[in-house]
Amino acid sequence: MKSIILTSLFTAFFFNIYGQKWLVDSLHEILPNTQHPIQKVDVLLGLTRASLFVGGPSAGYPYADQALQLAHKNKDQAGVAMALIFKIQTYSSNPPEIAKALKIARNIHSNPLEAFASYHLAEYYLYDKNNYKEALKILSSALQRADKTVPDKHLGNIHKVTALAYMTAGDEANTFDHFQKALYHFERVKTHPFVDPKLGRPSAMDADGGELNKIQVLLFLSRVYFNRANLPKALELAQTALGLAQKNEVETQLVWAYEELAVNYMALGKYDQAIEQYQKAIQIHKKNNSLRFLAVDVQELGSIFYRMKDWEVAETYYRKALKINTLILDTLGMIQNYSRLGQVALSQNRAQSALQFYNQAARLNGILKDSTRLSFVLTDIGRVWQQQNKQQKALGYFQSALALNQRFSLHNATLNNYIEIARVYATLTQVDSAKHYGLLALDFAGQYGSLEQQKLVQQLLSQISAQAGEYQQALVYHQNYFKLHDSIFTNQAQEKLKQEQVGQNVADYQQAKEQAERETALLSTRNRLYLALALALLGIILIGGYLFLQLRKTQKELRAQNQKLQQLNATKDKFFGIIAHDIRSPIIALDGVGEQMAFYLEKQRPEKLVLLAERVDKTAKQLTALLDNLLNWALLQQGVIPYRPTPLNIHHVSSEVLTMFQTNAQAKNIQLESQVPETLEVYADESTLHAILRNLLSNAIKFTPPGGTVSISTEVNEDKVFIKVNDTGTGISAEKLEKLFLIDKSSEKGTAGERGTGLGLMLVKEFVELNKGKVQVESKINEGSQFIVSLPKAA
Repeated sequence: MKSIILTSLFTAFFFNIYGQKWLVDSLHEILPNTQHPIQKVDVLLGLTRASLFVGGPSAGYPYADQALQLAHKNKDQAGVAMALIFKIQTYSSNPPEIAKALKIARNIHSNPLEAFASYHLAEYYLYDKNNYKEALKILSSALQRADKTVPDKHLGNIHKVTALAYMTAGDEANTFDHFQKALYHFERVKTHPFVDPKLGRPSAMDADGGELNKIQVLLFLSRVYFNRANLPKALELAQTALGLAQKNEVETQLVWAYEELAVNYMALGKYDQAIEQYQKAIQIHKKNNSLRFLAVDVQELGSIFYRMKDWEVAETYYRKALKINTLILDTLGMIQNYSRLGQVALSQNRAQSALQFYNQAARLNGILKDSTRLSFVLTDIGRVWQQQNKQQKALGYFQSALALNQRFSLHNATLNNYIEIARVYATLTQVDSAKHYGLLALDFAGQYGSLEQQKLVQQLLSQISAQAGEYQQALVYHQNYFKLHDSIFTNQAQEKLKQEQVGQNVADYQQAKEQAERETALLSTRNRLYLALALALLGIILIGGYLFLQLRKTQKELRAQNQKLQQLNATKDKFFGIIAHDIRSPIIALDGVGEQMAFYLEKQRPEKLVLLAERVDKTAKQLTALLDNLLNWALLQQGVIPYRPTPLNIHHVSSEVLTMFQTNAQAKNIQLESQVPETLEVYADESTLHAILRNLLSNAIKFTPPGGTVSISTEVNEDKVFIKVNDTGTGISAEKLEKLFLIDKSSEKGTAGERGTGLGLMLVKEFVELNKGKVQVESKINEGSQFIVSLPKAA
C-alpha cells in the first residue's frame, strides 16, 4: 500500500511541476526528503539531467559525482553505470567509461540500462569520431535487443540518435522516419509514464515528461522540413518547440528555438522578424556570458543585412563577431568572420580588401589544418580574381578548391566549383572546356543541387552553347527544366544521326560529281560554252530575283511605317482633342467666379461664397488629377518612369488609397470596403501600384450612384495575385469595353456630374503591364463593373 501511495505522489508531482520556475528547483525540493539510497541516486541523476539541459555540463557535474559515490557505497551497479554515463557528459566523451557502463548493464541483465549506454556510445562515435556507420551499427543492435522493459524515453533517444546518424549520411528518408518515431516515444513519456520496478515509481529522470527531448526532436524536424523547402511546416514545428521551451524555462533550448525561427523567417524574406529572434537569443547569450554562441548569432545578424544589401551594417556585425572570436581564441569562428568580411568587400568592389580578408582566413586555416574549410576560402579568393578579370588566377584557385571538395565528398561545394570553372573557361573563349565543366555541373545539380542551382547550370549551358554557335542546343537548354538530362541525350543522338546522314550524302554527291566530270570531258567546246552561258544567265536571273525581293520587302516596310505614322498622328490628334476638352471644361467652370465672389461679398451673402469655394476646390482637384496622369503618361512614352519592384503588402497599399478617397465616397454616400488579407504580398513597383489602385478607385466612385458600394478584394492562384475592384455602378456596354483602354474618346461624366481626365484607365493598363501583369474588365449595364488586375506574387 505504501509503494502505491509513493508512486502516485511522484507521478502527480513530476508531471505537474512545469509552473515552477525551474525543473532543477523542483527536484531540489524532493532531494532532502529522499532517504533510501537507490531512490536518492535516482533523484541525483534526475538533477544531473535537468542541470545539463538548463545550465550546461558544469552545472550537472556535482550531482553526477554525488550519485556515483553514493551508488558505489551501496553497491548499486545500475546506479554506478548510469552515474558514469552522466558524469562523462559533464566534461567530455570517454569511451572506456561508457564501455564499462555497458558491461555492467549486460552483467546484471538490464535491458533498459543497456539501451541507455548503447545510444550514448553511438553518440560518441557520431560526434567525436565522425563515424556514423559504427554509430548506426550500435543503434541497430540496441533496437533489436530492446524489449518491453525498455522505457519510451530510451527508445526515443535511440531513434533520435539514429536519425542524426542518417542525417550525417545524407539519408533524408530514414532521418525523417526515425525523428517521427522518436517524437512518438517522447510524447508517451508523459501519457504512459514508465514505473521503474526498483523504485516503485517513475524515475526522476523522467520528471519533465519527455518534453525536453521532444523540444530537440521538434527543432531537428523543423530543419528537415526547412531543407525540403516546406517552410510553413518548418516554422510551425519551431514555434511549437519555442512554446515548450518557454513553458519549461530552459534557456539553452529557448536560444535554439529562437535561432531556428530566425532561419525560417530569413528564408521567408521576413527579415524584421528574423532580426527580432536573433536579438532575443543574443540577450540570453550576453546574460550567460556565452561568448562563442554570441559570436555565431551576431554573425548571422550580419548575414541578414548582407542579404538586404546593406553592406555597411553587415560589415559592422561581422567585425563585432570577429572581435568576440578573437577574444576567446575561436580560430574556426575567426575564419568564418574573415570570409564573410571578404564577401562584403567583394560586393562593394573592394577587391584588395576582399583579398586581405580571405588571405587571413586562409592563414588561420593553415594553423587549424582544416582542409574542408580551406576549400571555401580558396573558392572565395578565386571569385575575387574573377571579378578583377584575372581569369587564369581565378581558375587556379577554383581547381585547387575543387580537388579538396572532391577529396572530402562535399557535393554542393563541388557543384559550385564546376560552375565557376565553366564560367572562367567561357570567359577565356575555351568553349570545349567550358562545356565539359558545365555538363559536370549539370550532372551534379541533378543529384545534389537545389532547384536554383539547376536553373543556374541550365542558364550557363545555354550561354556556352550560344557562344559555340550551337543555337538550337542553347534553346533546348533554355526551355527544358526537370527533363534536361534526357533532352540533352536525345538531341546529341539526333545530332549524331544527322552527321552520319550528311556524311553519306556527301559521299554520294562526290561519286556523282566524279562521273559527271568524266562525261563532261567528252563533250565538245560548244557544249561547254552553252553551259557557261546558261550558268551566267541563271546567275543574272537569281541576282535580279534577289534584288526584286529586296525591293518588295523595302516597299512593304515603308508602307507599314507610313501606316504606323498615320496612326500615331491620328492618335496624337485625338489625344490633344481630349486634353483640350478636359482642360477647357474645368477652366470654364472657373470663368466668372471672381465677379460672383465680389458680388456676393458686396451683398454680404457668405453662404454663396461657400458654394463657390467648393466649386473652386473641386475644379482644382480635377486639374491636379489631370496633370498627374499627363505627367505619368509623358514619362511612360519617354520610357523614363522609375521601376523598382519589391515585395509589397497589398493590405497596406490598398488601405492608404481607400483612406485617400474616403472624403469623395462620403460626399456621394458610397460605401468603401476592403477584403484584402493583412499578410498578402505582390512583387511590384510601389508608386505604380498606388497609381493603378488610385485610378481604378477614382473610376469606380465616379460611375457609382449614391448609396452604392465600391470594394477591393484579392484572390491568389499559384504565383499570381488577382486584385479585384468592384462597384455597383452604371456598368459598361460591350462596345465601350473594346475601346476602354485606348485614346479614342473623351471622358464621360460620372453619376454626380464628375469630370475625368480620359487617361486614367489607359495608365492603369500600361502600369499593370510594366509590372508584368494583366488587367481585365467584367461589366453588366446597371449592375456594376469589376476590374481584375493580376500581378506576380512575392516570393
